[in-house]
Amino acid sequence: MMRKNKLSAIMMVLVLVMAAALTGCSDKKAKEQEIQNKVAAIDTAYEAFTAEADHAKKLEAYKTMVSEDESYTEEDAVKEKYTAVLADMKKAFTDEYDSTIAENTVDVSKEEDEKKVSTYKDNLTKALGTIKADAVCTDEEITAYEASVNAAVKTYDDRVTAIKKAAAEKKAEEEAKAKKESEKTAAAAEAEATEAAKSSGSSSSYSSSSSGDSSYSYSDNSGSSYSGSSGSSNNDYAYEDDDDDDDSYSSGSDNGSSSSSSSSGSESSGGSSGSESGNHTWATGSMTGDDGQEHEFTIKDNILYNDEGESEDISAWVAH
Repeated sequence: MMRKNKLSAIMMVLVLVMAAALTGCSDKKAKEQEIQNKVAAIDTAYEAFTAEADHAKKLEAYKTMVSEDESYTEEDAVKEKYTAVLADMKKAFTDEYDSTIAENTVDVSKEEDEKKVSTYKDNLTKALGTIKADAVCTDEEITAYEASVNAAVKTYDDRVTAIKKAAAEKKAEEEAKAKKESEKTAAAAEAEATEAAKSSGSSSSYSSSSSGDSSYSYSDNSGSSYSGSSGSSNNDYAYEDDDDDDDSYSSGSDNGSSSSSSSSGSESSGGSSGSESGNHTWATGSMTGDDGQEHEFTIKDNILYNDEGESEDISAWVAH
């Protein structure tokens, strides 16, 4: 009887051992399946991350993965996979940062295009702002990026200042040159006008003869000429201008008393003719001007008068 009971006990123990073994195998298999599921979830998340082109959506996927840290770090196999994928995600961002910075960090020492230099600066400044806002990198990494970008930005600022200075100097030089040319042109025009004025200056002559009634003529380079005869004169006078014009004048002189004379004449560019009597009047006459009208003129005390109220002092070119 005792032997039978002993055998029953042994059989019970074996059943329990086998049950425990079967339970252990089942738990292990379940754990392995759980690990596989987590690894697969990590792979799926990474595939979606790499396929995404939008920076903001990639950043959102990365931060979601970071927030699930506790779910993927309990088992060593899962933790290893999770850490590797997280590092790859971060590298995708740093590669993007590095590429942008490299493309916009160039030698601008000979660059003359201010706009291009400013564009490089703006791109770097924007890239640094993105790095800080993304917060993918550590504080030490962000500090390194900031130092690199700030150095390049200073170089660009210096170059822009140099370009503006050179442009201002060039503009000032061009304005000075233009002013000099303008002054030269004005001086030439003034010289030409002066020369023209000299060329068209008065060259006059007046002559008369005295033998009872006197005859006379007057002409100048301005196109005026007069001729006529006047009343009695018994003396001859000769006058010459002291300037460079070829001027001469000769006439019978009056006797210092009232006399009456008359004359007629013509003028090629307008003039006068008429008669006048009185003291000191030694020549009067009339002429037909360019307007087809008769005009009177009088020469008195070395002043030539016309009927339009105009007068000309001829004493400057007359000498007794």
